[in-house]
Amino acid sequence: MNYETLDTIADAYIPALAIILFCTLIFITFKNGKQIEAVKKVSLYFICLIITSFGLMFIDNTLSIWPSINLDYSTHTAVSFTFVLSLNQIFVKRWQLIILSFILYLVLMVYQQYHSIADILTTLIPIGLMATIFYRVLFLAKKKKEN
Repeated sequence: MNYETLDTIADAYIPALAIILFCTLIFITFKNGKQIEAVKKVSLYFICLIITSFGLMFIDNTLSIWPSINLDYSTHTAVSFTFVLSLNQIFVKRWQLIILSFILYLVLMVYQQYHSIADILTTLIPIGLMATIFYRVLFLAKKKKEN
């Protein structure tokens, strides 16, 4: 495949994840009202992570943190990771497929020379840490109270 075709595939990844996530949340809401609490938690998890992703982009644009170490904050990595983590909360049994799609997307970004592996890893670390905190607060807090 040529560069343009791979570029089109890369450009379609995040919108495809968005469509899958939002359509699934809407479908669950209308089909099964009993799962509205789960929809709320996944939606809040997504919102917290997307704010974190773009918040870090804003901080980096203001303070030039990544450029100061000759790297580039990867908003594409942060946003796609946000969608992937949110989808994993819905499609628990399909997590391997979701993670595989994410890994292939990261490989494609490196292959297309959008970002380096270091750009991607240094973006994933703070997003992953925040995702862990949000996950514990939203999904594990109630379980601890029940025990």
